[in-house]
Amino acid sequence: MKSNQQPNEVPLKGHKMISKEALRGAIQWECQNSNLTLNQIAEKFKVSKMTVIKWKKRDYVNAKERNRKCKANKRHIAFIKKMGDGKYTGIEQASCRMIAAKLIRHFNKGLKSIKFSLGKSTVNKILNQVLSKPRKTKQTFRLYKKDKIKRIDFIKYIKQMQINGKDIFFTDESRFLLDTPLNPQTNQIRFNQEDLAKLRSGEEKLYEKLHVPLPKYTTGFMVAGGISYYGVGKLIFCVGTMNTNCYLPTLNYFKEDIQRLSPNLYFQQDGAKCHWSRKSMEKIVDEFPNHLESWPSNSPDLSPIEEIWSQIKEKVSERKHKSLDDLKRHVVFLWNRIPVSLCRKLIRRFNRKIKVIKDTGERINTLPPRKIKERKKKRIRMKLRIRWEKKWNIDNHDDTIERIVFNDKNLAENKKRAIKAIKKQLTELRKQYKKYNKEVLTDKQIKHYHRNDYRQMKKALAEKKKEKQKWNQKFDAQKTKIEALTEMTPNDWYESLKTELKMKMIRFYPVKGKTLLSDSNGETFAETQDLNQRDDNNNDVVDEAQDNEHA
Repeated sequence: MKSNQQPNEVPLKGHKMISKEALRGAIQWECQNSNLTLNQIAEKFKVSKMTVIKWKKRDYVNAKERNRKCKANKRHIAFIKKMGDGKYTGIEQASCRMIAAKLIRHFNKGLKSIKFSLGKSTVNKILNQVLSKPRKTKQTFRLYKKDKIKRIDFIKYIKQMQINGKDIFFTDESRFLLDTPLNPQTNQIRFNQEDLAKLRSGEEKLYEKLHVPLPKYTTGFMVAGGISYYGVGKLIFCVGTMNTNCYLPTLNYFKEDIQRLSPNLYFQQDGAKCHWSRKSMEKIVDEFPNHLESWPSNSPDLSPIEEIWSQIKEKVSERKHKSLDDLKRHVVFLWNRIPVSLCRKLIRRFNRKIKVIKDTGERINTLPPRKIKERKKKRIRMKLRIRWEKKWNIDNHDDTIERIVFNDKNLAENKKRAIKAIKKQLTELRKQYKKYNKEVLTDKQIKHYHRNDYRQMKKALAEKKKEKQKWNQKFDAQKTKIEALTEMTPNDWYESLKTELKMKMIRFYPVKGKTLLSDSNGETFAETQDLNQRDDNNNDVVDEAQDNEHA
């Protein structure tokens, strides 16, 4: 018979704060000394039924220490080490489960029954003791023989021209996405026991934390910028992908930055097609007397601006952005607060990297330690961690976005959509006019109704004429807008728009979808079909811009 008498000391007082061994001991005590069922015990301790069944028959829970001997001997450990190194299998990324399965096959060969077996957890423990702990693989760029030769030639060219990292203005473009894909290894969430119970019951808020709903195709925008030893240039927002027509006005903005920072800087650009096209090279030769004639392909490790883009993207990923406007403001805020000390540190690294790859042209894995000059008073130089300053940068004191560049293909498409929007409004006006004509009396009906009173007949006819003239003026205004837009070039149409409209056009669409142009209060573009927020008003986009031109 099971005794219902409880001991003097209760084995469990709020199992949230006690160890696992005490919890297991309490479960075992309840199984032996109480009349509760397995389901009741599981509900009492907030544990699954399988854990109660598991700990019901075990005796070593009550002991203070748990000692188990490993079955593996020296031969088994040597085999596991070979498998982990990849010498035996040829696979460097062999999993513990695969090693355990091959180990069982190897040491039970020719036997009728399995006499030796090891689990994946013991294999993992042995590998952590014998070899290092597993490290994640990262994707890097590949260097071919041609690339290595170009890197060596570039370093020779820099030495001949006596160019230093301080004398270069580094430029590059980067793309920012609104909804970045999730990484299951890094994006991990922990729950307390109350939230776990809610999650098992199927609460939506907690379920969405684990299963984040994302759109199939995300939207974003492209940004161009430049850095130097003396500071940072202002950001340039690109509408659509970068193109030769889009890159030519960016060169004018880069020239302004160079004149502001230091007029003797050398202009640098990477090996994109639009950068080295005929039109862009002619403009670079005319407007930039100091420019680098070449840049080695597949060498992002040399340009210091790549590291700044990666740091900004890390900062951006720390916060959730509801819309593209929020993301734009955050990117501009971070860029304008890049400390000049960070730029100088990265450019000093550029000079050290050139010394490392001057002979081989290989990828830079580690930099040699920097030599510290001995001073008269020997002091330990502490390496201060560069923090992201929240102060205003002297160069970029304003967070407003003025530099916007447009791709010619997207510009022409947006112009066509604007014309279509005006034509739709014209058709809607005509429908309204038809309804109005059905409700109002005709001229014959007015004359017949006011046949006895001539003055009232005249008044009614005059009022009808005035209203008809108002409708005709509306039709003429829409037609003149359509004619003006068709005659205008895409660049002229883009310049006539306001900055708010330009900023809302900064978006690239990865999928070919219908993007309608409409506005609320005549000053905003409609969102795409992928976005959730859409405007219901169908007013004209270009009302104010066109009215100003005609005026």
